[in-house]
Amino acid sequence: MSVAKYIVHESPVGRASSNYLVMVDLEAYGFAGTLEQIWLRPLDSKAYEVSCIPFRVYGLALNDVVELDADGKKVVGVVRRSGHRVFRVLLTPLLSVSKLDEVRNSVTGAIIDDALKAEWSGDRHVAVDVPPNGWDKGPRFRGTGGPHSGIEPPIYYPRGGGRGIPAEGENLPRGY
Repeated sequence: MSVAKYIVHESPVGRASSNYLVMVDLEAYGFAGTLEQIWLRPLDSKAYEVSCIPFRVYGLALNDVVELDADGKKVVGVVRRSGHRVFRVLLTPLLSVSKLDEVRNSVTGAIIDDALKAEWSGDRHVAVDVPPNGWDKGPRFRGTGGPHSGIEPPIYYPRGGGRGIPAEGENLPRGY
């Protein structure tokens, strides 16, 4: 029998004194034998609000309301969506330590500049909360001096949602 791997949230953005921890099985997302710890805030005896930014659970975001299994240990469904979305960045393992620090600092700086909420899983994976009213500048992390996430031209995601469009003018990421 193999031992399960756990993805944990060391600093959940919605941590409070009354949070409740549950697990989500990640096998459906291609991570067999892996469970992600999800922080919840109890709303009533049956409903819980997500208080972290999921790293690997797709279709679940900050402030979504979920229901649990009969044991209260696993999320079994979403009762109400919050309108939040999750933008995930995974930094390549090919980066040197100094480049990794540079890129990580650039990503963190952009998150802070845009007053977004984010959580890191290790030193290469970050989940960023995209609020319901959108993200003014959209993804614009650079850091390496190379092409923006390998996309030329960079993509801009309009406020209020919608498909990404080529960025130009004031919507270009810093450094272009």
